[in-house]
Amino acid sequence: MPVFVLSRRQLLVWLFLAVIYGGGADAAAWAQADDPAFRAQRFIQALGLDLIDAAADQTLTRATRSERLRTLFHRGFDSPSIARFVLGRYWTVATPAERQEYLTLFEDMVVRFCARRFNLARGAAFRVTGGRPESDRDVVVVTELWLAKGRPVSVAWRVREGDRRLAIVDVEVAGLSMSLTQRQAVSAEIQATGGNIKEFLQHLRQSNTAQQ
Repeated sequence: MPVFVLSRRQLLVWLFLAVIYGGGADAAAWAQADDPAFRAQRFIQALGLDLIDAAADQTLTRATRSERLRTLFHRGFDSPSIARFVLGRYWTVATPAERQEYLTLFEDMVVRFCARRFNLARGAAFRVTGGRPESDRDVVVVTELWLAKGRPVSVAWRVREGDRRLAIVDVEVAGLSMSLTQRQAVSAEIQATGGNIKEFLQHLRQSNTAQQ
């Protein structure tokens, strides 16, 4: 039983998110700039360049691709924060062991899904069109994304600055929050099990196995 149900456009954007980050070393240098919006826009600009490089590499084996995607996901996204938000109120009722398993399964789900669809990012292009502060720590960077075929998609990246690290915590596609969409899907899935976290984790585990 699939846990996450997304439209084709959302699936393609999730793929884009998981493969593009590779500029972690430069992010520390950009943190010396005074303007948070400037730092965030440069950060996202680097992501696009790394996407082009990664998508053009057709020498990767399936195993190497998965490991590369996992590394990029760790470096570019605040995965624990995203995963906790997606689980919503059920995070507080899950046991420590269930929370740890969920974090692992959530990451595996993203990496395996994207690895199987890596070639969809080939020929992608994008441009940064602006950025605006949303809080003391968050900046939303607005871009236009072109995949291999189709019209450009408006993508807004919420970038959070922590301890000398920039990380993506949410993405809006045509005004739709990806994290909120996932949270709603997960809530519906858990409710369908009668609020049984163990059963939900079993479904997620089975979904990941099916993607191998």
